[in-house]
Amino acid sequence: MLSRYRHTARMWSDPIGRALFRLRLRPNHLTVMGLAVSLIAAAGFVTGHVRIAGLLVLVAGLFDFCDGSLARASGQVTPFGAFLDSVIDRYSDLVVLLGIVVLFSRVSNMRGAVAAMAALVGSLMVSYTKARAESPARTADSTSSRPRRCSTPTRRRSSGSPRQSDRPSSTSPPSTAFSSRAG
Repeated sequence: MLSRYRHTARMWSDPIGRALFRLRLRPNHLTVMGLAVSLIAAAGFVTGHVRIAGLLVLVAGLFDFCDGSLARASGQVTPFGAFLDSVIDRYSDLVVLLGIVVLFSRVSNMRGAVAAMAALVGSLMVSYTKARAESPARTADSTSSRPRRCSTPTRRRSSGSPRQSDRPSSTSPPSTAFSSRAG
């Protein structure tokens, strides 16, 4: 949806990326510095310094805005860099929102705390939804309902012996019903 503004945004960010490249900065440096500023902003929210914390959130956003343009200007666009940026962006969002939740809970503003928690959940769902949308086709097992996937390895016949399909074989991979899934 925002892709139609990409060209306009790059008209602003690419000259900044070239200037940062001349300073010999690397894109991952900006990404990590943005996280550091987000951590300081979260501490600002927790301690009640809302205006300073808000300004720090804007500064952290500038780091995030410039890391991609620096990567393009320096020819350092890599899958790892994109992955690191995505993960660090989520951590930055979460730590700032957690600071806001603590702020609202300290001043007994339940509505504000609930709204910040909803934003926190929404931030997590952005990356989860994107990962699910970009994932390859799923097998029948991975698309079945969660309760079914979780209960399949534990179901037994009434006689108490494992079903043939529940017994591990040398050719079948181990069950991943309780393992973390990437998608």
